[in-house]
Amino acid sequence: MLTSTLITPFSRYPMSFRPFAYMRLCLRIWLLGILTVLLLLAALPALAASHTLCSDGLDNDADGLIDYPQDPQCGSALSVSEGTPSPLTISVSDGREFAEPGALLTYRILVRNPGDSPRAYALRTRLPQEASFVSATGNFVRSTYTIQWKTEVLPPKEERAYTLTVLVESGAPGLYALRLQAFAAGALESGGDTTHVAAGVPFPAVSLSMDDGKSEAAHGEELAYTIQVGNLGNVLLNDVAVVATLPIYAEFVSATEGGRLVSTNQVRWEHLTLSPRGKRNLDLTARVRSDAPLMARLQGTALFQNAWATDVTVVARREVLPPSLSEIFLRKVADRAEVQPGDPLTYTIVVRNTTKGVVRNLFVSDRFDQRLLILLRGAEDAEQKPDRLVWRIGELQPGETWQRRYTVRVSPDLAHGTLLGNIVTVGGEDIAELSLTERVRTLQTGVVASMPTTGSALDMFFLILTSLLGFGQVLVQKRVQ
Repeated sequence: MLTSTLITPFSRYPMSFRPFAYMRLCLRIWLLGILTVLLLLAALPALAASHTLCSDGLDNDADGLIDYPQDPQCGSALSVSEGTPSPLTISVSDGREFAEPGALLTYRILVRNPGDSPRAYALRTRLPQEASFVSATGNFVRSTYTIQWKTEVLPPKEERAYTLTVLVESGAPGLYALRLQAFAAGALESGGDTTHVAAGVPFPAVSLSMDDGKSEAAHGEELAYTIQVGNLGNVLLNDVAVVATLPIYAEFVSATEGGRLVSTNQVRWEHLTLSPRGKRNLDLTARVRSDAPLMARLQGTALFQNAWATDVTVVARREVLPPSLSEIFLRKVADRAEVQPGDPLTYTIVVRNTTKGVVRNLFVSDRFDQRLLILLRGAEDAEQKPDRLVWRIGELQPGETWQRRYTVRVSPDLAHGTLLGNIVTVGGEDIAELSLTERVRTLQTGVVASMPTTGSALDMFFLILTSLLGFGQVLVQKRVQ
């Protein structure tokens, strides 16, 4: 008689080993793997935090390596490797004030290192809108309108020159401002040059000046330019035009005498008439943007016939209230444009009665998200509601000003690039409501919002985990054999 016998994996081993001993072995291996995973997860935030200390995108220690993991020194501390970079100065010039359509412009870009330590940088520039690329020196890469030279290290007290040649488009409009800006990628250093397109017709004798009456200005401050044009000849000038170019970090507010904004940063007056030996004033108002770098040169430019005038104002760190309160009813400014998580931030609110009568029963409401901003001081006389501060003002006489200043702390958990929206509103019996928003951007400093995208942390984790699992399988097979 034919019989069959079922042989199980445990039938040839002693009873003491059968399935319970095998299960105990598997449980031990599984527990060991879980413990290893927990230890690695606990260590990952510390590894990621140390790796972000040097993540500024610059080779500040001039060793040819940038940030973690390319620069292994960045795995420890900021002071060990990537120290404070030496400042650079960048100048740009084509040696011309005017150029006709079809002309070649050769720019000389000079980068200097006045500091005492080497500085690595990557020079970058963007072609003017009405010009096309012809040639450039050095090791560069061109992408449509952008030209970038490879990263180089500039020794202390030395300079390096680059040349760039462009062609003014044949259809470039007259009086158009060709602006070329060069800067060190990832840094604040920059330089620029402006050349205006002219048709080559002989111009009459004229005069031109431009002045805002200031040498320094803060974020949010208004620049009130007075552009004076003059006719030095004995002939009436009819149907003439004046063009003004705003500084890079300024935004248009208003212009008199029919001036209008024709592009992002250009204001144009057309069909003007100047009597013989006569003068005329054109007023232009701009506001310093909140992202303007400190010590940046705000250069305004005006062009009239063959005359060219400029005015330079430097961005300064100081709290400035509006210069002409007589023209402003509600104003709110912050003491800085960028903050780090956990930093204090001070707001100043100004309300002025610009009417000819008394305004009564005013209220000022300032809304902000208490999850992002924590009130510290300065609002003791305000009604503190869950999402806003409210001040009650009995009345304001004509020309009288009400002002409050309060300080908040930025939440330490904010991620890089968070916008802090803060809205102030004023209202009352005799006025309509109006609002103004002040926004402040946070920086990423030692804040880890997500797992690192580069580095060896995750690779090491999976290597250890797969090794443990493989070791357990080999051990089981040896026991079974």
